[in-house]
Amino acid sequence: MLRAPSAEDVDRLIAAGPVAMVTLAPELPGAAEAVRRFVEAGVLVAVGHSDATYDQALGAFAAGARVVTHLHNAHRPLHHREPGPAQAAIDTPGVVLELIADGVHVHPAVVGDTLRTRAGRVALVTDAMAAAGAGDGDYRLGPLTAVVRDGVARIGGADGPIAGSTLTLDRAVRLAVARGIPLAEAVAAASRVPADLLGRADLGRIAPGARADLVVLDADLAVARVMRARTRPGPDIRCPALGRRCRQEGPARLRCSRSRSSRRGTRRAAPRSRRGWRGRAAGCARARRRRCRACRTAPP
Repeated sequence: MLRAPSAEDVDRLIAAGPVAMVTLAPELPGAAEAVRRFVEAGVLVAVGHSDATYDQALGAFAAGARVVTHLHNAHRPLHHREPGPAQAAIDTPGVVLELIADGVHVHPAVVGDTLRTRAGRVALVTDAMAAAGAGDGDYRLGPLTAVVRDGVARIGGADGPIAGSTLTLDRAVRLAVARGIPLAEAVAAASRVPADLLGRADLGRIAPGARADLVVLDADLAVARVMRARTRPGPDIRCPALGRRCRQEGPARLRCSRSRSSRRGTRRAAPRSRRGWRGRAAGCARARRRRCRACRTAPP
C-alpha cells in the first residue's frame, strides 16, 4: 500500500534525517510538491513502485527526480500505447537507470541492450535480500516469508511474486560482460555511476584522494580479494598483539591509547598504522589497554 506524500510527512522525514534518497510514485496526490521539497533539501529523488503514466513520470523528472528505481520492475510496464515510467526515464537526459542484472528481474537481452544504448546512465544494483550469498531455503523479508529456489526469491513459493534478489554485484558485472558490454563500462555501472549519483567523488574510482575500497576480480570475473580502506581482510591478516588471527575471523584491531617517542621518551597520541587502526604493536609496551578490539584478547 502506497501512502500519499503529504507536506507534513515530507517535512517530518527531512527533519529526522539526514535522508540520502527516497523513492516515490509520481501519480500519488502531492507527489510533485514532495519531489520539489525533497530536492530543495538536497535529497536524491527516484521514481519507482509506481503505476504512473509516461506524462506523470516526465513531470516528476522535470521537478527534479533523477533516478528510476529498478528499471522494468515494480512499476507500470512499458507498452507501445502507454510506455509508463520506464520510457520516461530513458527519454530524460541525465536520469540514472537502476538495473537489477540477475537475468530474472530483467531478461539478459534487455540488460545488454540497456547498457549498450544508455552507457554512462545505468547503475547496476542488486536489490539483494537475506539469501544473497546463501543457499536455497526460507527467509524472512520483513513480515513475509520469502522462498528461495534455484537462487530466485519469491513470496509464498514458486508461483509468487519476486521478493528481492540473491544477486551480488560481481555476478551482475559478469552478466553484463557476457552480453557484450566492455568490462570497463560494466565495472563503471557497478561503481562510478552510482557513486556519482550520490555525489561521492571519493568512491567508485581509482584516483588520488579517493577511498582505497577495491575489489579484485580474477580472469573469470569472480571475486579474488577485497581491499577496504587500504586494508586487506582475509586469512593473511594477523592480530598485531597476538601474532595470529583473532577469534572473530577478521582483521584484528589493536586498541592502544598511547605510545612512546622512539628518541625523546615523551608520550604522544598513537599514530594510525597502515591498517587504519589506532595504535601499533611496536612502541606500545607501556600502554595499559593493549587488546584486540575484535576478540578482546590481551597479548601474553
